[in-house]
Amino acid sequence: MGFLDQVRGWLRREKADVSDALREAEQRLDADLSRKERELTETPEEGLKRIQDEIGANPDPLDEIRGRVGGQERPNA
Repeated sequence: MGFLDQVRGWLRREKADVSDALREAEQRLDADLSRKERELTETPEEGLKRIQDEIGANPDPLDEIRGRVGGQERPNA
């Protein structure tokens, strides 16, 4: 019966892993649904403010590159 015990043990471990993954997915989906519900109930002004805040929180990644390029001197040709 050693082989069957090993198979049962493996199945229990897999069940735990799948349960954890499902629980995490459920939490993410619940958070996304709550966010969408908040967005649906907000006024246009609140929505605009939220979008502006999101944009402000994530600066343009190319700004640093533009600063480097703009700050470089051109070699004499």
